[in-house]
Amino acid sequence: MGLGLCSHLVLIAVLLGGTFAEYYGPCLREWNDELLWSYEVRRSPKAGSAQVAEAEYGPAPIVISCIDIESMLPEDNMTAWLTRGGVGKNFVTLKFGSRYDRGLHYRVSVYGSKAFK
Repeated sequence: MGLGLCSHLVLIAVLLGGTFAEYYGPCLREWNDELLWSYEVRRSPKAGSAQVAEAEYGPAPIVISCIDIESMLPEDNMTAWLTRGGVGKNFVTLKFGSRYDRGLHYRVSVYGSKAFK
């Protein structure tokens, strides 16, 4: 998938019988959703290898409805994937990768609502 400058990769992840599926498209937020967490992931280039980084949010008294991952260096960034939690959960763990011999820079925005007890 080619990425334009500052293009958005929107990640809505589903676990189906242990198989991970990724869907890229518009971030569909509910009317009462708010920005719960914003985070920038950066790594400097490292000769002879690709960079990998991880980011975690939660657990918190929230329900995640959307995870927006913006590629800030499309020429360097390679992929982003969900490893735990996600939409419908109260936590998320994401991993990010760069191309070989490159750095990485992603901006993550997690949307949802606060859970009331």
